[in-house]
Amino acid sequence: MSETPSKAVSLHMLQAYAEYLDLGGLNATFVFYEGIRAATIDDAADNANKIVTCTLPKPCFKQVLADHIELNASDAGLVIKSGEATWCRIYNGQGLPVLDLDVGEEVTLNNAELAQGTTLMLNAIKFRPSL
Repeated sequence: MSETPSKAVSLHMLQAYAEYLDLGGLNATFVFYEGIRAATIDDAADNANKIVTCTLPKPCFKQVLADHIELNASDAGLVIKSGEATWCRIYNGQGLPVLDLDVGEEVTLNNAELAQGTTLMLNAIKFRPSL
């Protein structure tokens, strides 16, 4: 038995994952932080290192394509302090942490150096299956 699901199954799993982001009365968010990423998803993020929060629309899921799923663009989040975004945490609509990602490796920003008072918008949010 193969341990890796097919691409089609992986895409459906990612779609279910995206739908999980919409659970709850709030909208899903990407919160970007400077500094060292929390050791595990169960460890609280240090709010002193928070740089910006980008809120997704509800529903956040946009479409399934041949090799990835796409989420709808976020709002323009206000950068609350200057710094280099080094990681982000995705929270679902219940405010529960779902996934931590490293900026530069798992999340690509045009510029990770963010200046206080500017905005950050996530225009293209794509998740690809790891096959």
